[in-house]
Amino acid sequence: MCVITGTIAAIAAGVSAAASASGALIAAQSQSASNRAQEEQSRQQAQIASQASQNSIDQGYLNAQRDYQQGDQHLAAQRAFMAANGVDTASGSALDVQQSTARNTGLSVGTDQYDASTQSTAYSNQAISYNNQARIAAAGTPAAWASGALGATGSLAQGVSAFAPKWNDMASSARSSFTDPFSGNGHTIAGAASSTPSPWRA
Repeated sequence: MCVITGTIAAIAAGVSAAASASGALIAAQSQSASNRAQEEQSRQQAQIASQASQNSIDQGYLNAQRDYQQGDQHLAAQRAFMAANGVDTASGSALDVQQSTARNTGLSVGTDQYDASTQSTAYSNQAISYNNQARIAAAGTPAAWASGALGATGSLAQGVSAFAPKWNDMASSARSSFTDPFSGNGHTIAGAASSTPSPWRA
């Protein structure tokens, strides 16, 4: 009974160690997959943000061109109207009106460019942040495997330390309970004593 109990305990210790080691490796694989997915997602978001940054500059340029053209057309219409009504466009209030139109046009163009630059910078910062997240996730992948390997090694080491004494106890119990079937002085046949030497003895 002691041998059977020792065997069961030794097997249980080994199975427990193997299960713990397997669990550590499975957890490492799961964390590694999660890191790779996060890395890929962050890189895609960084690309989107970088493209949005360039789009902001392009859109700002188009808006500035539109406002400049509209302002130029408005100024030309003012001059034409004043000239048609005999107003001197080079002096007085007529000149003030034209200068005001030019200033408003320049303000609109400058605002377009400023807004575009601000948006572009914000998207560029997002791209930098996403790239940093991708690098962190990439660095975490080998770390996850290293942690899993250490966990598995530790589990196996603990299992061996628990398994060894149980195995030794089982072996000792088995040796103490085993009797040599060929030991003894002989046996009796039909009431007559005869001594038969063991074939395993010299």
